[in-house]
Amino acid sequence: MQLTPNYKLKKPEGTDPVDIQDFNDNADLIDAALKKKAESSGGDISGMTVKTLDDITTEFPVPVAGESTKTFLGKVKKFFSDTKNWMTGVCLIGQIVNNCVTNNAKLPLSAAQGKVLMDLYNVLNTNLTNTALVANAANTKIELNGPIKVIAYGSDKNKWAFQQQFSDGVILSLGISETEIFYDYYDGTSWVRKWTR
Repeated sequence: MQLTPNYKLKKPEGTDPVDIQDFNDNADLIDAALKKKAESSGGDISGMTVKTLDDITTEFPVPVAGESTKTFLGKVKKFFSDTKNWMTGVCLIGQIVNNCVTNNAKLPLSAAQGKVLMDLYNVLNTNLTNTALVANAANTKIELNGPIKVIAYGSDKNKWAFQQQFSDGVILSLGISETEIFYDYYDGTSWVRKWTR
C-alpha cells in the first residue's frame, strides 16, 4: 500500500486488499487537516496570497458571485484603474470656482458665478445705453453713485472696464477688449488679474 506525500493517506495498489477502515482513517486525516487550516487562519482569508490576477479588458467591470478569486480581484483592480483614468479628465465639485478670487487658469468658473458676472455686465451695459450716461470721448468715466459706486470707463473703442468700488477700498473690475474678457481685483493697495478668457 502506498501513502500520499502530504497527508499520508492510504492508497491501495492493484493487489492490496481494500479495507473499509483505510477509508475511515483517510477521512479522519482529511478532517483533522482541514480543521487545522481553518483554525490557523481563524476562519479569516486575509493571509491568503493570490499569485496572479486575471487580465480584465472590460471597462468598469463589476464582480459577481461565484467568480474565482483571481477573476474577482482582477475586476476590482481594473475598476479602480478605470476610475483613476476617468478622474483625470473630470472636474470635481470641489474644483469649481465660485468666488472669482482664484488666478488658477485650469479651474472652471461655476455657472452661478458666471451668471453673476453676466448680470453685472448687463446692468452696466443697460446703464450705458441710457443717453444721459453715454460718453463718447476716450478715457471718460461714467459714475453711478449709490451704496456701491459703479464706474464705467473706456480707454478707447477697443477696451472698456466696469468697476464696483466698495467703501473699504476694494474694487472689482470686469474688462472687455478685442482679445479678452478679464476680471481684476484691487484690495486697496494693488491690482491682481484674477481671471481672463
